[in-house]
Amino acid sequence: MKRRRLLLGLMLAPVAVRAQPFNPTGPQPELPKERLVITTRDGIHHAFTVEMAIKQDQQMTGLMFRPSVPADGGLLFDWGTPHA
Repeated sequence: MKRRRLLLGLMLAPVAVRAQPFNPTGPQPELPKERLVITTRDGIHHAFTVEMAIKQDQQMTGLMFRPSVPADGGLLFDWGTPHA
């Protein structure tokens, strides 16, 4: 009986997560992060932890409604190919 409840709970868990409404005017969820290091001509390294907007919906939303972004944070748009 306990096993049946556990299995039922595991099957319904993804439905409960998806049932949460999307709030287009609230803070958007964090995207996958990557480390980015920029080295200047004089050899100084500047390290950042940036979120990667790869999918079109991620790029359209970006950092909208985020209350703050860390000083060493940001967002990179990866279009796969150069854009003018």
